[in-house]
Amino acid sequence: MGSQNRAIEIALLLTLPAAAALIALNMPLVSVLFERGAFGREQMLATAQTLSAFALGLPAYVLIKVLAPCYFARGDTATPVKVAAVSIAANVALNFALMFVLAQVGIALATALASWLNAALLARGLYAREIFEADARLVKRIPRIFAAAGLMGAGVYALSVVLAPMLTGTEVWRIAALAALVATGLLMFLGLARLFGAARLSDFQEAFTAGMPPALDPRGGAG
Repeated sequence: MGSQNRAIEIALLLTLPAAAALIALNMPLVSVLFERGAFGREQMLATAQTLSAFALGLPAYVLIKVLAPCYFARGDTATPVKVAAVSIAANVALNFALMFVLAQVGIALATALASWLNAALLARGLYAREIFEADARLVKRIPRIFAAAGLMGAGVYALSVVLAPMLTGTEVWRIAALAALVATGLLMFLGLARLFGAARLSDFQEAFTAGMPPALDPRGGAG
């Protein structure tokens, strides 16, 4: 169970700040990357809103990839398929319920919500079979990861307001401002995660080197 807990922890460490940044910087990202030619302000706003809705499901998309193999490793290929079928049905129902109210944003939001349902059902099944149980470290770190990601998102959003003149300037200034926002967000999350005790630098190193051959492992191995 320890490896499952660490996999979930790393998945949240990578996806929660990414989701927070995509939501906080939705308009600068879409504007710098796409707003030119026939892709005007109206299209940019619609795409930015859709991006935020999709970003809400980013952690769930990755958690599904972490949880489903736990079933496959035990020869159970049926349960993930059944859970996926339930999630697809929920996605279709949510699409019809939300698209008439929120248009394309409703479709994106339906996908995010259905993905969270998929991840929750997979986790519930593992817990019910006593295959998975959150350990003390995971329980302690999850709210700290959320807090670090949330504060980072608020921080880069505030900085984007300050840099608004650059983000609406020439192409070079827009790219430079976006790069500064991304770099600041990364450093801010790393600092907040360390401050809150949500992660250590060694956690990322362990995740990066886990699948390396011993000869390539920077921590020192054979060869």
